[in-house]
Amino acid sequence: MTHPAPHRVIYDTDPGVDDAMALYYALAHPDIEVVGVTTTFGNVTVEQAAINALYLLGIAGRNEIPVTQGVAAPLVKRGEAPPDHIHGADGLGNLPQRQATHTQLDARSSAQFIVEMARQQPGQITVVAVGPLGNLALALAIEPQLPRLLRQVFTMGGAVLEPGNVSPVAEANIWNDPHAADVVFTAGFDLTMVGLDVTHQVILPVSLFAQIARHHRHPATDTLHHAVAFYADFYSGLYPHVAEIHGCFGHDVLAFVALTNPGLFSTETGRVRVAVDGLAQGQTMLRRKSIAYPQSGWGPEVPDSQVCITVQAPECKALIERTLMGAWLGGLNMNTNPHLPVLDFHAPDAPLAFCRSLHKTGFAVLRNHPLPQSLVEGIYAEWRAFFAQDAKHAYAFDPATGDGYFSTDVSETAKGEKQRDLKEFFHVFPWGRYPTEVSGAARGYYAQASALAATLLGWVQAHTPSDVLSRFSMPLPQMLQNSDHTLLRVLHYPPL
Repeated sequence: MTHPAPHRVIYDTDPGVDDAMALYYALAHPDIEVVGVTTTFGNVTVEQAAINALYLLGIAGRNEIPVTQGVAAPLVKRGEAPPDHIHGADGLGNLPQRQATHTQLDARSSAQFIVEMARQQPGQITVVAVGPLGNLALALAIEPQLPRLLRQVFTMGGAVLEPGNVSPVAEANIWNDPHAADVVFTAGFDLTMVGLDVTHQVILPVSLFAQIARHHRHPATDTLHHAVAFYADFYSGLYPHVAEIHGCFGHDVLAFVALTNPGLFSTETGRVRVAVDGLAQGQTMLRRKSIAYPQSGWGPEVPDSQVCITVQAPECKALIERTLMGAWLGGLNMNTNPHLPVLDFHAPDAPLAFCRSLHKTGFAVLRNHPLPQSLVEGIYAEWRAFFAQDAKHAYAFDPATGDGYFSTDVSETAKGEKQRDLKEFFHVFPWGRYPTEVSGAARGYYAQASALAATLLGWVQAHTPSDVLSRFSMPLPQMLQNSDHTLLRVLHYPPL
């Protein structure tokens, strides 16, 4: 099965707590390749935005992604002070301390970076912009053909039916630079607007990010948990229904969800304009009816945009959880391994690079591997449903066969930790018991995962010295294929 090419994304951002959430979703999702991060003023100053982007990438072990610094103020209107009370003075919930990282700012401006990438890879780059839109507006001034060079643009900002969050009609990102927003909406991009109409419907609890942090035990997810807790305090103090679960709105991350899973949203197509002054400054107005309005500015010279109107909120939450609970951090602190590369399975040098990474660090991280994301997500959902049922106890671990269900009673305390690492798991052998509650697709996943493992062992075989190989009775891939003792361990960290 051919795995679709990932979306090559420039992430235009003003981090920002929900920006950090969105960045980590993008890094974790197998169908997204972040090729650059461009920063702008907004939630923080542009200088702090660049610092935060570098830091978030650094602690996640993604130093190879370039970060640029962009616009520092609106195109026309007077700038506003950053909302320290929402995101913290540092934009990440006032972190008590920061680890040292090994990242440096790219010398290009954000606008120039967007233009250069679009020219080098026409029709392949998508911009996901979750702050004020000055960088895109300036990039358009440099390259008027930008709407035809970019593949798509997704913006988090605006509101059509939902009230605003900085005025009765305006959303913060658009209000921060309404002139830039109107330029972008009228330029002719293949543009999807993800605004408050949908982001106010997706509330993410702090407990989810606590669970993610416990699962990964990594500085990146610890930082995100801390930031979200601060952010949720603000929203819980403002909205009683948010306070009930002590959560926050999933603003910026939904722009990426709309990219990877557009079927979770309903949209309307029409011309979008932005009010640039007066009491309605920052309002996004959608032409929802095909009427020849006498007021100028709504004619056919204004291109259509896609505007998200409704969202399947439970499915979005589940997708965000699955993505961030995945193995995107490799189960280790990549910040202590700054030379650990993220390898493309299909690259010509992947086998050698894979073996070098194993030899140097004990780990190797692969993307674009043959396991289909749809299969992985489907199996994950089935196993989660299984662990939520009492029927799991009918498959209690059988010492005679070595397979079956292990409850949280077997959870151990990790070295250097004081609390047990609460988890339950299920051991499956090729010949063993599969729960009837899990479909036959589980066996298909096992087979494909085993085939991938055999391929990787073949890579190791090809780059292992002959004197070492001579000590084995058979080739490494054959050991896996001929063994009855290869097991699949399905781990589940139950919510506390």
